[in-house]
Amino acid sequence: YGAHGNDAGALVSPQLALVDAEHLVGVHMTAGVGIPTGDPAELEGLTDEDRAGLEHLASLFSGGSGYAPYLASRPQTLAYGWLDSPVAQLAYLVERLAEFDGWPTGTDALLPHLDRDQLLTTASLYWLTGTGGSSSWTYYDGAAGMPIDQAVVPTGVSHGGPEAFRRIAERNNDITHWSGLEAASHMVAMVDAARLATDIGEFFAKLR
Repeated sequence: YGAHGNDAGALVSPQLALVDAEHLVGVHMTAGVGIPTGDPAELEGLTDEDRAGLEHLASLFSGGSGYAPYLASRPQTLAYGWLDSPVAQLAYLVERLAEFDGWPTGTDALLPHLDRDQLLTTASLYWLTGTGGSSSWTYYDGAAGMPIDQAVVPTGVSHGGPEAFRRIAERNNDITHWSGLEAASHMVAMVDAARLATDIGEFFAKLR
């Protein structure tokens, strides 16, 4: 079998390679590997063009996530708002789908890519089950991190970012597929489902 993951799923999928390499043929993820952690050694061997590209990308995301640091320390404070108001829950989800204030496409450009019924269904699932708060506990538990490196089985990446990311990822992963696709949101399956499904198929077809 093969494993695919995005966001939290991209944290789980490579872990499967460590616990079940006998049966796992490969890991496909949307992104997460090769992103510099701040270690100067990661930038060794990169071209000036690569470095300039990374600096430009860093400037786009300099605003970061407005919620992650807060949720890591006080997740329940915002949870009261999500449980009290469906508008608060919906507003939070839309911001999460846009991911960052500095996302190149921005929230206004993202919304045309989203199916309204799908977005409202997602908000309703959180609202009606009262799980808006508990869904954020991964930040508090320290589980919201980056995928591990693994070279036990091949890895494919669909929306992994610039080639500099790939070169960094290849040092500790067996990267056999890197598409460099772009999506209007970090939640790729919601806004770019067709191309994502095609990319997953292309990666695993190589492993037959």
